[in-house]
Amino acid sequence: MKEDNSSKENNPLKWFAYIFIFSLLYDAYDIVQGAAITFFIMYRIITDIIFLYLFYLKSKYAGQFLFYSTLPIYPIFYLLHFLGFIKVPFRWDVFIILMILYIAGMIVIWVCKEKYGLYLKNKEVKQNQYVMP
Repeated sequence: MKEDNSSKENNPLKWFAYIFIFSLLYDAYDIVQGAAITFFIMYRIITDIIFLYLFYLKSKYAGQFLFYSTLPIYPIFYLLHFLGFIKVPFRWDVFIILMILYIAGMIVIWVCKEKYGLYLKNKEVKQNQYVMP
């Protein structure tokens, strides 16, 4: 008897959804404890809510939103740093390590975005198939 693989298929963005839920809970706790609400915290809260909503709806735009909302974070941070809005001493070694991690992370997110598109297409094809009794 052939085993049904549809139950084994996992949504490639599932782990990102868990991370975003944790991020929202952490931000809410942080704000309740009296932490300052910065640009990055507000950006993260808004993108977390939008991504989780798209993920919940199984929207074809969830993967794209995840990629394009994550893309500007690192450049914006260093732009604000170089303009003097962030008062943290600049270190080249940290800059290079974070740049490498950022590029690797964006590659992983891109791959997950593409897998999510295939996941949705496969799911749509399976739903449209008619099996005769």
